[in-house]
Amino acid sequence: MNPSNPLQTLLQAKGPLVGDGPMGTELLRLGWSLPLHGSTHLWNCTHPELVQAVHQQWAGSGAQLHRTNTFSLLPEFTQNPNGAAKNLCQAITLARKVDPKAVVVAAFGPVSPNQDPPKGPLPGLLAETLFQADGILLETWSHPHVVDWARWLVGDRAQPLILSGCFRRFPQGNLATLGGLSPSDWVQLAKDARALAVGYNCGLELTSKDILILHAEMRKEWTGPLWCFPGPEFPKKGGLISDKGTQLEKTIIGGCCGVDLATFRQRIPWAIFE
Repeated sequence: MNPSNPLQTLLQAKGPLVGDGPMGTELLRLGWSLPLHGSTHLWNCTHPELVQAVHQQWAGSGAQLHRTNTFSLLPEFTQNPNGAAKNLCQAITLARKVDPKAVVVAAFGPVSPNQDPPKGPLPGLLAETLFQADGILLETWSHPHVVDWARWLVGDRAQPLILSGCFRRFPQGNLATLGGLSPSDWVQLAKDARALAVGYNCGLELTSKDILILHAEMRKEWTGPLWCFPGPEFPKKGGLISDKGTQLEKTIIGGCCGVDLATFRQRIPWAIFE
């Protein structure tokens, strides 16, 4: 690990560590609408005060790590690199303003499973802007091409990387990503991509029990930091604490789609502050 990198320094702690909640869920509450306003990342420039307000409320709840409001921005890296760099720079700035000591990761959602990254390197302006973040998070991904995208984004900068998968319980009974990858497969992809942390976020048709199983299965395969950002199916008080109290060691806990601040306060802080 590079001790000078804030994300790596943060993840050296045994944990649990506190992450933030879903930007889209909060912006919906503040009036954002996809048909009216387009992708949420556009509000970084048109409504920066609202984006910053969301970061602020999660910082007030103890968040040590913030995700940039850039979930849908990745396609613009190839379509409009200069515009994407401007938006990303603004997103990082807004996240840092609320707490200069907090860690900021540039967060990107998935692209089509059939879409591969460009053959050439990441454009220079984008690479420079992306490096202003403390790390890169690829969240809600499900297919093996996530490794190629991760390598393209990281390039030769050795920037810390987190891979977070979107899982579901299939009719056959198996727990896997939407692309059919088992928890073990997903951990292996993270190892292939040389990720610093691996984990999961909100999925489809998951239950609290599924989250417990998913957490335990990943922990069998991964000794490093585990990213734990489920949706409303987050286990209730006590769920992730084992008899020896080890389930939450080296774990970053936050919320994904549907986890508003009230849900976060009800279900998540108990594991950290009690």
